[in-house]
Amino acid sequence: MKDRKSDKKGKHFYIRWKRVISVFLVFAIIVTMAGVNLYVQAENPLDVQSEEIKDITKETELSEEETKDTQENTPEDKQETKEEEIREAKDFSQLRELNYTLADFEPSGEDLWYQMKVDAYFEQLPESEAVLEGDTFSFRIPEELFYIEDTKNPVPVEIGSISGFGDKKAQCKDISAAEYTVKNQKVEVTLKKGISELEDISSVFMRMNLSVRVESKALDEQEKAADWVLATSSDGTEKKLSLILPAKENREDKDKADNNKEEKKEAAAKASLKKTEKTETKSEEEEKPSITVGGKEITFDENDTKKDALTQEVYWVDNNNPQNRPGKDKFQEFYIENAKIKATVTADGGTTFQEEISVKVLAERLGVKPEELIEVSDAGGTGHYRLSVNPGILPEKGSMFLNPEDPETENDVTFQWELMPPQKAPDQYYYMNEMDSEDEDVPKGWYYVKTQDFTVQIVQRSGDDKAEIEGLEEEILNTFSYYWKYNRGDDSEWESLTLKELLDSVQVEFAVAGTGPNEETIYTLTIKDIPIYRADGTVNQYYVGRTEAVEQKDIITGIDGLEKEDSLKISYENDKVANVGTVTDKVYNGGQVILTLSGTAEYTGHKSWGDTGVEEDAQEKRPDLEFQLWRYTKKDGEDYQHASPVQNKNGEIVILTMDSSKWNADEFTIDFQEGKNEDGRELPGLEKGNALLGDEKLPKYDPEGYEYIYFAREVVKSTSGAASYNKLYGEVVKNEDGTLSLKDILPDGQTTRPAADTSIYNGGTIVNQLSDKVKTKVEKSWEAASFQDEFQDVRVVMTLQSRVSEEPKGSWGTVMKNGKPVTVTLKDFSAEQLSQTGEVSSDKYDYDGYELEYRWVETAVYQGKDSTTNLLDPDTGKITLTQAGTEVSYTPEYGETIFNEEEKTYTTPVKNRMSDTIDYEVTKKWQDKDENPVDPPENAEISLQLYRQDHLTNVVETGPVIKLDGKTDEPKTFEVKLDEGEGGLYTVTYYEDQPWHLSVEGLPKYGSGGHEFSYVVLETAGVSGYVARYSTEFKDDTYMTTIINAPVGGSSIYVKKMWMDDSDVQHRGDVYFTVYERKGEKQFIPVAGADHVKITE
Repeated sequence: MKDRKSDKKGKHFYIRWKRVISVFLVFAIIVTMAGVNLYVQAENPLDVQSEEIKDITKETELSEEETKDTQENTPEDKQETKEEEIREAKDFSQLRELNYTLADFEPSGEDLWYQMKVDAYFEQLPESEAVLEGDTFSFRIPEELFYIEDTKNPVPVEIGSISGFGDKKAQCKDISAAEYTVKNQKVEVTLKKGISELEDISSVFMRMNLSVRVESKALDEQEKAADWVLATSSDGTEKKLSLILPAKENREDKDKADNNKEEKKEAAAKASLKKTEKTETKSEEEEKPSITVGGKEITFDENDTKKDALTQEVYWVDNNNPQNRPGKDKFQEFYIENAKIKATVTADGGTTFQEEISVKVLAERLGVKPEELIEVSDAGGTGHYRLSVNPGILPEKGSMFLNPEDPETENDVTFQWELMPPQKAPDQYYYMNEMDSEDEDVPKGWYYVKTQDFTVQIVQRSGDDKAEIEGLEEEILNTFSYYWKYNRGDDSEWESLTLKELLDSVQVEFAVAGTGPNEETIYTLTIKDIPIYRADGTVNQYYVGRTEAVEQKDIITGIDGLEKEDSLKISYENDKVANVGTVTDKVYNGGQVILTLSGTAEYTGHKSWGDTGVEEDAQEKRPDLEFQLWRYTKKDGEDYQHASPVQNKNGEIVILTMDSSKWNADEFTIDFQEGKNEDGRELPGLEKGNALLGDEKLPKYDPEGYEYIYFAREVVKSTSGAASYNKLYGEVVKNEDGTLSLKDILPDGQTTRPAADTSIYNGGTIVNQLSDKVKTKVEKSWEAASFQDEFQDVRVVMTLQSRVSEEPKGSWGTVMKNGKPVTVTLKDFSAEQLSQTGEVSSDKYDYDGYELEYRWVETAVYQGKDSTTNLLDPDTGKITLTQAGTEVSYTPEYGETIFNEEEKTYTTPVKNRMSDTIDYEVTKKWQDKDENPVDPPENAEISLQLYRQDHLTNVVETGPVIKLDGKTDEPKTFEVKLDEGEGGLYTVTYYEDQPWHLSVEGLPKYGSGGHEFSYVVLETAGVSGYVARYSTEFKDDTYMTTIINAPVGGSSIYVKKMWMDDSDVQHRGDVYFTVYERKGEKQFIPVAGADHVKITE
């Protein structure tokens, strides 16, 4: 959790289990320039101990032999690995691990020009951020403070051991590891090949030697502080140096300084000579040890070190369970790696500067090993260590040249040392000191308190809606809070933060974790690494509960994902949490917050009696009724069969009893609420039932958040003299054609009502219809003798229709049952069985009690086993079948529907008759005696008669005598009846469409029984002296006859073949004949040209 500090109810409070420690190392470089001091303060330099570079040049410059040997012994796979590591150059300017400090800032001798040494190093880079040749980083020189000239060529960057970071005297060398350029006030450093040859990049620092001029416009009359922001890290942290700029120089003072310049040089030379003499004098003596603090070198005598140990008490608060506690040796390693020691140096005159030095760097500066510098011992007792720096190591006093321009004057200084807590705590522990405890008896020291994760589950129970409810997460974060206590007493106040505030911390996680055993959506709230104990060892108290400012503590309402009247009911379960299993108003670590979808529902149904169309006393024969209220949950696999009766708040099953002798309304509302119905009248028989009491509401959802489906069931009670009724479900509605149908109400997702479902769903209607029944029968036959063996694969669908039988009669409408038309399918027709019957039982009365009459109509014909193509044309009413390779048309003919009172049966006969027609064409030709074509005689005219023969060889004249005179005329018509006494009429059209050509159209092809007709045209009158000869063929449903008239001569023989097969044309074969001439008694010879002649139709 992030550290927080906020103002609540007029006082400050802190979440203390994680401390953000900001450590600032401040050092000052005091530069004397014409009597003016320039102070530079650097912020956040990071000191890391590393082994000193023994000889950088030797590490990077290989001899020719070494280079050759290295190349020869490089394995092939190693070369491949290097190839894999090739990547684009990176810019590390914003890298958090890149640190800067200012090692030196001295005047160069020219007016306002200074030599500046800027040090930079990478601190413990992760493997993913390894630096390679070509990578860069940059920082800016603030133009409002300094001016720096652009470089013409890259300038080498020097490399030094990390122990010299910030020390202007540190030994640095150019090993071709980096170079920098300056352009437009920006310093850009490019890493070179030498950088990748260093084993540990964090063990060295890079030094840029820069020459800058202080801008006079940045100076005031007095000294002032200024910030220099070099760069900004990716996390927003500024890499900043703080500077103290000098006051503006007085020109007279400057002239005086210039006049005395030579004197100063002479004085400096004399001082240098004296210092050299002094050094030579002391060379015979042992050189004093020194230490660098804040970039300043301080010498001291070994006798000036601390005579007593520097100690710090460390306490482990973990209920005396050292399982995860580091031992003293491990803690020594941990401290050396992660901690710093603060050095405060005070010079004569009060000048003070500080530096927080990492343990490793300090040990190196002192010339000792880190393990010799830091010691950890067991101080006795439970979980008590003592951290110490042994006597004789840390200097207490020393001397230094405070003013660089006064090399003769050494200033005495004193040291103060302070052990700093590590920048992080050991795993599973949290750091605090005695100041964080309000218990005055807690000893002074550092306290490491055992931590744990605080985790609770938030369970969303919203039935079959498994998705996250829109707006729920935001509502939880804003209206639930995390509570804790700092002190032991029951009187101490609970502190709190909303979960939204906690979420801002990197230590808090809030996410959807998955689903539970009942497929509930589960969120987890985890607050990481919170201290289990206080410094005095007592257990901390934490819980999550509703925020104090929220009025409705037990429900959540008004979020986008909920319906307007719905809510989420809040409950807490701590069953699995020790000592708080019975607490139900908050949740502790390991518990659950249950959010259950809640709401209220209402039920109403409608009741209608379907007997208003019969005589008046029918209403007196209604039975008594009982309505029961039921429900089931709307989830997979559940329906009306899994329902249970509803109970009121007294535990009584909700029942409404209707006494029909007291309640004769033709329709009413089914309402189980105590009181009155919508008519304002008391519900009859209510004293015999149990209602919902007062303002009692029905729950809309079950305990898992699944929606309830409510319905009523009607129970018809045994009542003396009562009539019999059917139960129908749905509102009676009038269709556009005037017929009535039922509009049922079913649960969402259900389209049809199972036959066994007797539920009156919320808003639904039950109709009690008088239950008398009648039979409805259809007799279907095919009149198709010519194709009697072609119906094996034909199916016929007949649909039942009804209408009110009383005058005025209603419109015919399709009878529906369970939302579908009532039909029968007739099939299995054959040559022996061209008729089939179907029958169903139907209601005698409609929904209002009016008597109905019925008929059947043909609505579909299918040919083929699995065919779904309806061959019945709804526009023409004709049926087209493919039989014996020919398309054959049929027309349904409906006989009168007859009702048999005795059998209570309606019978509808339906015959399908063949409806094909044929045409007849006659061509008249004229020839001379030699059979040459000639023109007809002048004013020639002939008379023709059409004859029809049925399957019984009956021949009848068909139509009037038709005259041909070689002149075209307009079409005329005549009517032809199929059979005597039955069958329809056909209208036939005829006319001389061309000279001496007759066209007759629309002759019926079949008789009423499906027998095929035969037709012939004969000339009944003509031109005297001419004899007619005939030739006829039948093709494509057309007879084509040619009549040739020639002068008298020769004889004509007419042959006609008669079939006695009930017009079974499918099984007829070809017929041939031969004409013989008699030469004598029993002597016949074939006539030439009339031998084996085929007869055609």
